[in-house]
Amino acid sequence: MSSTIPLVYNHAGQQIHRDNITGPLADWSQGQLISTERQSLLNAIKKSIGRQVCETKSEMKGKDANMTLEAVLDDFSVTRSNAEYPHDFLVMDKSSGNTVTRMYGLLSATSKEDLVRSYANIVLELYRLPVPHKIGSISPGSTPNALEVIPKLGKRSDLGAPRVFETLEQYLKYLFSVKRRAFTLTKHDAIGEKDDTGSVFSAQSTISELGIHIRKLLLSYDSPCLRRFVLMHDHLDETNILTDDHGRITSILGWGSHSIQPAILAAEYPSWLSYSGVNDPQFAPTSKWWIEGAEESARLRRLFEEIVKERDPEYHQALTQGSVIRAAVGWLMDIRDDPACSRMRGWTQKTFGPSSSKPPVLDDSQCHIS
Repeated sequence: MSSTIPLVYNHAGQQIHRDNITGPLADWSQGQLISTERQSLLNAIKKSIGRQVCETKSEMKGKDANMTLEAVLDDFSVTRSNAEYPHDFLVMDKSSGNTVTRMYGLLSATSKEDLVRSYANIVLELYRLPVPHKIGSISPGSTPNALEVIPKLGKRSDLGAPRVFETLEQYLKYLFSVKRRAFTLTKHDAIGEKDDTGSVFSAQSTISELGIHIRKLLLSYDSPCLRRFVLMHDHLDETNILTDDHGRITSILGWGSHSIQPAILAAEYPSWLSYSGVNDPQFAPTSKWWIEGAEESARLRRLFEEIVKERDPEYHQALTQGSVIRAAVGWLMDIRDDPACSRMRGWTQKTFGPSSSKPPVLDDSQCHIS
């Protein structure tokens, strides 16, 4: 398959080129001659893992989520000599396929449908795995017969959590507190935000308004199938999914970011087809782009709904009934440029209607989730 640069879509629905996205990377192949020192390292790795290892060069290096051995060795060379910041390393086989980001623009319409079907197979299987009834991540020290739940892991501190949560309400209360802390006078003073007081008060008011709506929304989630706990990949997006030339998923990367969540938060459409919440073109930041157009994304989302409705009606119920609360959680976890939460306020008013009464700006009780 050729390595042409895929097109993406901007806010106006126009197809454009993105310089930082390249086409699919080729499979590993034997690289050029390397130094004696590096060859010794390769030999040591081969001996320790008992398999053939080859070195290849990639123009993407560490930018490629499916890192080549060359990138791993480069990191090893740097950190091995830096005793102040020691690192552990894992050497493993390169997964087959390329990321959806690289492949999507080269897939046929039929292959895109097959990608949706392949995605459905994975999420439906995850949805039925038995897991503990707590919100958090599974401890690496767990055994198949005794899963231990630890505080939710995250690549950023604000995406993780300080403790395990027993209920959906407890988890949402924590997310609201994190969002509030992101908009304080101290934080805005530190970054030189203009009109600090006005921006902070406006942000806090918007967070309070969203909290009121979510508190009411939670009352409608009384079905046990919406609140049962399921395992989910926290970043099952186009950068962590590898596919072949025909849209069949070959590998899933990034399993370090996973969690046990209530079904209503775990059931989700393929991320690359999202045009809602933080991905709504009306409210998304100007830097946002999409790998699929709005009309085709809507068609493929309907296909996904049909597939899961036929195979697992409970997943379909959580998927369709939870769209608003998942979008709200997306806003609470969003860290992209949004002065005074103006983008979030626009989405909140579009979704729930204009606020009939303005809540006290800094009154935490207005967004209390209990």
